[in-house]
Amino acid sequence: MLAATLVAAIFSFSNTGIHFFEGAGILAGAALERVQLFSGWFVSFGATISSAPNVPETLVALLIPPAVMVFFAAAGAGALAWLKMFRLLARLQGFTHWA
Repeated sequence: MLAATLVAAIFSFSNTGIHFFEGAGILAGAALERVQLFSGWFVSFGATISSAPNVPETLVALLIPPAVMVFFAAAGAGALAWLKMFRLLARLQGFTHWA
């Protein structure tokens, strides 16, 4: 009985393992196709950028300062919203000396 159970378990696990690795191979193949597609896009974009003089420096000068300003504006707005919500909740809960 023990031998039959062992043989059945080995067959079951090997059958499941074969199907699992087959599915993993299909998934990995699809993921590798996507990576190859994206890397092709990045290579062509890099070749386009490198063929134009001073484009990377211009992009950095045009994109970094507004991105930093947007980040700090969003952080400040989030802090103000958090403070307003804290004061409102403190007032609703009766902690008037905090609000």
